Amino acid sequence: MAQLDGMILDTSLVVIIGDRIRTTSNTLTIILGAVMVERLCKTRLNSDQEMDSYKNTQGRPLYDSEIRVLVKDKS
Repeated sequence: MAQLDGMILDTSLVVIIGDRIRTTSNTLTIILGAVMVERLCKTRLNSDQEMDSYKNTQGRPLYDSEIRVLVKDKS
């Protein structure tokens, strides 16, 4: 289980495709701004210098991003 901006995601149902997070069941689409998902950010850091800068921010993103998160609709 992972929590993202108040939404709990069952990570067993989640796959990451590019900058999209998708579940394998019925979904509700939510757009989140200025969100950092560590695995996504790390894939966008191209050099060791960028990775060092990332680590020095203590996990804070180096940029604002918007990702689309599809979460299981509990209702």
